[in-house]
Amino acid sequence: MVRTRKKFISDAYLARFIKYHDNAFTYMLWNLLIGSILLGSVHAAIPNHWLPVVLIGRAEGWSERETLGVVALSGFFHTLSTVVLGIVIGAIGMEVSERLEDQTRLIASLLLVFMGLIYFAMHDANAG
Repeated sequence: MVRTRKKFISDAYLARFIKYHDNAFTYMLWNLLIGSILLGSVHAAIPNHWLPVVLIGRAEGWSERETLGVVALSGFFHTLSTVVLGIVIGAIGMEVSERLEDQTRLIASLLLVFMGLIYFAMHDANAG
């Protein structure tokens, strides 16, 4: 008699798991996109983002089209610089995280032990 090894996870379960998490990831991306659009719209409506350009345009005698062009150009470069800055900071963070992974684990462990000791000391101080 030949014994077959039982699968820990069935193929059907694995397929459902992948499909669910793929849908959840897509749902998360849509939420992120919609949230970003809403936040960006509210952010752009703040007067300190467009009012200085409007006032400069009035003082310089710009037409409405020229003022809107400057506002659009400023908004584009504001967005571009924010995205580039975010990518650079993210890349630096990933590099630091990879280089200091072992130290971070040690520091986090020691910090948890230290906090536990403080908790016990405070408990003993309040109990007696």
